Amino acid sequence: MRKRKNIAYWVVLAVVLVITGGCRRAAEAKKCGVTVSLPAVAYFVDRLLPDSIEVGAMIPPGDNHDTYSPQPSQLVRLTSSVAYVALGPLEFETTWRERIVSSAPEMKWIDISNHVDVIGEGESRDPHYWLSPRRCRQMVEGMRKELTGLFPSAADYISTEARKLDGELVTMDSLMVVAVGERAEAFLTYHPSLTYIAADYGLEQLAIESEGIAVSANSVRETIDRAREKKVGVFFVQAGYDEARVGVIAEETGGRIVKIDPEGSDPMECMRLIARTLAGRDGDD
Repeated sequence: MRKRKNIAYWVVLAVVLVITGGCRRAAEAKKCGVTVSLPAVAYFVDRLLPDSIEVGAMIPPGDNHDTYSPQPSQLVRLTSSVAYVALGPLEFETTWRERIVSSAPEMKWIDISNHVDVIGEGESRDPHYWLSPRRCRQMVEGMRKELTGLFPSAADYISTEARKLDGELVTMDSLMVVAVGERAEAFLTYHPSLTYIAADYGLEQLAIESEGIAVSANSVRETIDRAREKKVGVFFVQAGYDEARVGVIAEETGGRIVKIDPEGSDPMECMRLIARTLAGRDGDD
């Protein structure tokens, strides 16, 4: 009887150790989290890191980064992150950085724009560099360096995944070059989120608004006239904009409306859609 009790004791003890050990590892995994601002940036960080490291975005898909305010629960969860990978010139980050850092003082703030050739100076720097395959390659390489420093035990994994992702971006760059060579010269956007694509591939971006700043009716009219003069065939629009106004502008310019989600969870597909649209082949397989 005593022998059976001893066996039962050791079985129970083993089960307890497994459970507590699992809980401990789960807690450690949560403390190895990385936080970013946008789902699009989370996509790249997540691609580079092993599954054991959690990656989270502060701004939910579809929300405006210029006006979004983080929930108190989000600020509390920041304490489980070892780093915040910031785009740098994003309005949300400049507005909330102090509050974010004070909520998790041990969390490292990484400005990934330090690894990218950013357009603009000071507060006028454009944050949308991940949408151009060429600047995105710079960003991914910067992420590789920073994440390797944070997680040296995952260095080999990070390097391998970075090479894979870089190869995909090289292919995307080639697709963009072909697109520009085939059809595009200029394109119309509502929000000027494609500045880097225009700069890197010799295109002209005609934007209705200027980084969320209200523009005059005269300015809008000048942009519409310019689009008609350039015979722009496409009008890129993000979700959330006034569809009635978008429709009027598209009718006046003759541009076909193409909805894009540059800040969403699949930025590679967004790049692909932009390239195929500029080439006039966005309906192809």
